[in-house]
Amino acid sequence: MRIKPVNIAVPYEDIVSYECNYPGKFVKVLVGTGTLNESGEFTPDSNQNYEPIIIDFLDYEELMAETENKPANVFRKEDLWTYVDKDRLRKTEEYSKAMALENIPILKVEKL
Repeated sequence: MRIKPVNIAVPYEDIVSYECNYPGKFVKVLVGTGTLNESGEFTPDSNQNYEPIIIDFLDYEELMAETENKPANVFRKEDLWTYVDKDRLRKTEEYSKAMALENIPILKVEKL
């Protein structure tokens, strides 16, 4: 067997696209993985599934609220990361709850 050193690219992630639907009151975000080139520009991997995130309801209202750093009804790309992280945490918690329910033994109820 031959041992050959392999340079493994460090995966980065970035928001590759986002769409704000003002009438529907939601923002659709796509997060992808990729690499950074020498000039620091993100290049998405060509063979991947993008992670879709929907920011709606109270999260949308919070994103669009006026703060001391921005006026109402606008946001920056950087502002979206907070909601990407919240969505991932929410999905992890839901998955953990579902797995906990899977491990609950089913009791057999007999008729009297």
